[in-house]
Amino acid sequence: MKYTQQDVFLEQFKSSPEKITQYQACLDEFLTLDYDDAYLQEIRLEMSVMLKTKSGL
Repeated sequence: MKYTQQDVFLEQFKSSPEKITQYQACLDEFLTLDYDDAYLQEIRLEMSVMLKTKSGL
């Protein structure tokens, strides 16, 4: 199986707080650039799931 940079970023084995921090930094950077695409939407969704899980909802 061949991995892309996107796969590597999303599949990194880090704790949830580390991933949330990394995802937020990524999203903030692209917000500054006024850029959005399907990949960023996937990151937002994954981050949303992690935040809900963290908060126990």
